[in-house]
Amino acid sequence: MGLLLLFLGMLQVLYTEWFQDEVRVAFVEKVNAKQNVKVTLDKFEIDFPLNLNVEALSIVDRQCDTLIATESLRAGINLLPLFRGVIAVDKAQLNEARFRLGNADSAMM
Repeated sequence: MGLLLLFLGMLQVLYTEWFQDEVRVAFVEKVNAKQNVKVTLDKFEIDFPLNLNVEALSIVDRQCDTLIATESLRAGINLLPLFRGVIAVDKAQLNEARFRLGNADSAMM
């Protein structure tokens, strides 16, 4: 019974605006510190069960080239792979998106 209450309490916290804002800030800080890109996003929201909504996402490399910019991103995340440390996205939707697949010396251009 205690374990069930703990699990339900954790679920309750997961969907609060405060927790989601903390996750957004931590994610942006960690990616910006570790990667060779600058990530910005205005809104980060998780809906039940694990639908991720992001607004005004932008990823820019250190040469100030925009790699991706989107007005909104919606993704469905599978729960079970998360327990193995794997993020599995089963669906994704981008609205008003721009992205860059390569650079001037890339064979993809």
